[in-house]
Amino acid sequence: MKKILLLCAVAFSFIAADAQTKKSGKKSKKPSKEAVAKAKFIKQEGEKKLARQVQLDSLMINDSLRLQNDSLADVQKDAERLAYKENGLKAIDSSNKDSYRNLVKVRSTWERTEKTEADIAKAAKLSEYEARQVK
Repeated sequence: MKKILLLCAVAFSFIAADAQTKKSGKKSKKPSKEAVAKAKFIKQEGEKKLARQVQLDSLMINDSLRLQNDSLADVQKDAERLAYKENGLKAIDSSNKDSYRNLVKVRSTWERTEKTEADIAKAAKLSEYEARQVK
């Protein structure tokens, strides 16, 4: 009897070991339609997010390049303005010098004329009113 029990125990252990090593005969479950749709949705959202991030990065790069070009253009414009001001002021100064010389000549001529008229009025002993009438 011991032999039979021992034989049954050994057979049972072989059967149990064999059952554990065999793959289960059941087929794996297919994911439900909802799970498939949810997975597709998550994948599409991830792709959209990635596309938005790429577009945002591109816009940021373009904007930084535009700002850099604008700052270079501003520096160049400022340099051109300063050069124009210097050249313009030189031209204005030269024309102002000429007009100032002319103004000095006119003023000196006017002062001489005034002095001459005053000398004539004194020599003729004219009153102030008469001197104004002569002018």
